[in-house]
Amino acid sequence: MRTFGDPELIEQILSDCRTADIEESLRALLGFIRKLTVEPDKVNSEDIGPLVEGGWPRTAIRDAVYVCFIFCVMTRLADSLDWDIPSADAFAASAKLLLKRGYA
Repeated sequence: MRTFGDPELIEQILSDCRTADIEESLRALLGFIRKLTVEPDKVNSEDIGPLVEGGWPRTAIRDAVYVCFIFCVMTRLADSLDWDIPSADAFAASAKLLLKRGYA
């Protein structure tokens, strides 16, 4: 599912992924990532089973964990070093460029 270009859905997900109009499998993955972010000491192997049963390949779960990790690290660095946050327009411009050209 691509949410780029659907600001309402993006806002729903960011506000509360538990009530957003998204597929249950995505809701489960986002719930897992939220738990990993907010309560990492409570994450265990039992949290992975429902994701696999919901159709997520282990590689996709691993990738989601990697993305979560880098966002957590970057947030802590940004907060610690008082980095500037770009405007919404700057984020949108960057997103369009990344979608067109990729990260490489």
